[in-house]
Amino acid sequence: MRVAIITGVPGTGKTTVANAIGSRIGAQVVRVAELALKRELVAEYDFEHKTSTVDLDKLKPALLEEIRKLAEEGKNLIIVDSVFPCVLDNELVELVVVLRADPNVLRERLEKRKWPLIKVRENIEAEVLETVKTEALECFEESKLLEVKNNTKTDLERIVSLLVEVLGSKRYDE
Repeated sequence: MRVAIITGVPGTGKTTVANAIGSRIGAQVVRVAELALKRELVAEYDFEHKTSTVDLDKLKPALLEEIRKLAEEGKNLIIVDSVFPCVLDNELVELVVVLRADPNVLRERLEKRKWPLIKVRENIEAEVLETVKTEALECFEESKLLEVKNNTKTDLERIVSLLVEVLGSKRYDE
């Protein structure tokens, strides 16, 4: 079983990239946000930001359990779509892709989602300060990190092609 994490601040294209890879090579995609809701791992609701706060202490074991279950079902490549880079241990993860986006691109994407201005600003600030990359480097060997800009459709196509090549062009669902 192989595991890759696709991470980045909201709006960098994690789900889009994960879904594209999943459909291209038959990888199983695990969306951490959906898993947290499904398993009721929400610690509280933040009304100002209009978002739920995930209990990370409960999330890690739940994600591990989900990955083990998928491995038992014969899933050989699992792509984890997560805003939190450190949801798994270094030993389990083969590749960590940190998606980046220019602040103006990020602003447009988040405003399209009708997010509160404070939430948009905080995510742009996190992107500028490289928060997700910094967290990823605290949890994973630098050799496992791949940092890529995802500002345009051309960038998206290039990223997906690169990841298909890196993770193998073999289909994992056959």
